Amino acid sequence: MRAIRTEKILIFFILITPFFLILFYFTAKIPSNTMQKYGFSLKRCRLFPIFYKFVFEFNLIYMKYQKAEFTINCKNEDKPIVIDLVISIAGEAGFESFEDHPDKVVGYVQPHLLNTEMLTSELQNFPISDVEISYELQSVADINWNLAWEEIGFEPVYINKQCVVYDAKHTSQSQLIENIPIKVGIETQQAFGTGTHPTTQMMIKQILQLNLKRKTILDSGCGTGVLGIVAAQKGAKSIVSYDIDEWSVKNTQHNARINHINNIKVFQSDSSILNGIKKQFDLILANINRNILLHDIPAFASVMKDDGTLILSGFYKEDSLHLLEKAENLALKETACDSQDQWACIVFKKERTEKRL
Repeated sequence: MRAIRTEKILIFFILITPFFLILFYFTAKIPSNTMQKYGFSLKRCRLFPIFYKFVFEFNLIYMKYQKAEFTINCKNEDKPIVIDLVISIAGEAGFESFEDHPDKVVGYVQPHLLNTEMLTSELQNFPISDVEISYELQSVADINWNLAWEEIGFEPVYINKQCVVYDAKHTSQSQLIENIPIKVGIETQQAFGTGTHPTTQMMIKQILQLNLKRKTILDSGCGTGVLGIVAAQKGAKSIVSYDIDEWSVKNTQHNARINHINNIKVFQSDSSILNGIKKQFDLILANINRNILLHDIPAFASVMKDDGTLILSGFYKEDSLHLLEKAENLALKETACDSQDQWACIVFKKERTEKRL
């Protein structure tokens, strides 16, 4: 009897295997953003929860990408800002990562996320004169991007002799300069925020100047979580972080753990999450691009304490005026500013209610 039962089970699995193979093939073709859109209902399906997770993770890790080479012809003195602007425009058009070279930029994009019309239009109407930009798209072989990005690593970044951000996967604390009070180990895993970018460095410089003992912090667009972790090591009472990308949320949680930080709560969301938050924050950090900042500043102001601080970066110096005008209408007063390699950082203070009356 046992042999007959085993034989029936074996036949059953042989019969259903082709069905699962076909289902896997077609599901793996679904773009990752579509999987994310409908993922909640798929996860709730009692028949395929494990199968769904496998396909979803497979699709995220082995993503289909195209590579674009942007060739730039311009004056040598304009090249740094032109390269930054090309990266910014391409990022708005869907590109996710970049390499820079002496006379070109190489970018990577998932085909279904690329807005070709917007990219072409913005490059044709480039804001700097006497600049010629051309690009060519080509397919890229499937790569495990998680593994590729993690293996690149980065050199330790020292900031004001008070803080060092280092690659926790490839560097040990014993290799760092001694007597640095704040040491933040980061494993990137696709998220932004290693300390190598000027905007991250300027944000950290401003955080280091503040007394954060017992303060409440909001970290908008947290990326790797580096800013929140620095704030925690400065004595912050609690940190609420959020990011629209699932991998950034997971990366922040992971980096908090390896830095022994247990007072950071991380959520996957955009600024709409602030509509449901009743608490007020002493400090808000946002290192994002200009357009998102312009949209989100009112939401930031609504959850800031009187005399609270807002630190913004992720935009160019020439964009500062737009942000200053927006902030002024919300009773946010500029108290400090900084710039590095065409990038800017502004610190605001929220005026007390009685001063506005």
